[in-house]
Amino acid sequence: MGRISEWIDCDSADAFTRANSVAALRQEVAWACHLSLPALMMPAPREVHSNYYRELNHIVLKQTYMHTWVKISMQHDEEAARDPWEDWQELRTLCEHHPNLHVALELPEDAPDIEEMQRWMGESVKALIVPNHVWLTNKQGFPVLSKRYQKLIRFLLNRKVQFIISGGSLPVDRLGPYQQ
Repeated sequence: MGRISEWIDCDSADAFTRANSVAALRQEVAWACHLSLPALMMPAPREVHSNYYRELNHIVLKQTYMHTWVKISMQHDEEAARDPWEDWQELRTLCEHHPNLHVALELPEDAPDIEEMQRWMGESVKALIVPNHVWLTNKQGFPVLSKRYQKLIRFLLNRKVQFIISGGSLPVDRLGPYQQ
């Protein structure tokens, strides 16, 4: 799986940044196609995202063999009154529910309520991004997830979702307890 640069802002207020972002996005997608990558993870949409969504639609329609995963954080933005699930629905609708468009769901620090997590169960979740700051430490000093997150992960294990542990700079030899 490839990953598109996070700095790309196709909807920047600055015309130069916007044009460079669109060019960089297209170039990175072209490189992923050249490498014949089966999947490509796209950055999370920003508050203003119409041009970004238009580019994603173009990518999904043009790259018929490559799956496009869009990183969506489950974290609600209370100030902007944004609902991540609504953002995802907007993108899916724009892309006409294309079968190669999927979500890479990123867990927030505080586990959302059960109803919020259940909304995502009917979606095309291909990856679950688990940042290292959502882990709790048990009595033995090992990282564990909250009961709510454990239920979500058990459900997603049956759907063959890929799990991505992110954040921090943990050396590879210290990832064992997180993987377990």
